[in-house]
Amino acid sequence: MEFLSALRSWLNATFSASCLIGVLVLAGCVKYHPLPIDAPQVESDYRVRTLSDPGLQAYVEANFSNKPLQWPPAALDLPPLTLIAFYHSCSTEDMGAAKPPPRRILISGSPK
Repeated sequence: MEFLSALRSWLNATFSASCLIGVLVLAGCVKYHPLPIDAPQVESDYRVRTLSDPGLQAYVEANFSNKPLQWPPAALDLPPLTLIAFYHSCSTEDMGAAKPPPRRILISGSPK
């Protein structure tokens, strides 16, 4: 019985220490890098985005299995909204990378 209580206390201490180290590592990995914000440019970029963009229509039709009969669609549900968000994602525009289709993201993130 004494062995089990010692083992339990050691496991509790090890778990607590692991959690603390994990929190410190995750908190220490992020460093803030202030960047200037050009508010008029951000606003004009935002206002230019519309559903009538031919590039957006081509992107949604290429990556969405249920192609809408009309563009822009009268109602949007989650899959097309997700594709629109990927298309207009600031992070992919800032990196200059190609906009990844969500299907590739889900496949690469799934366990084998």
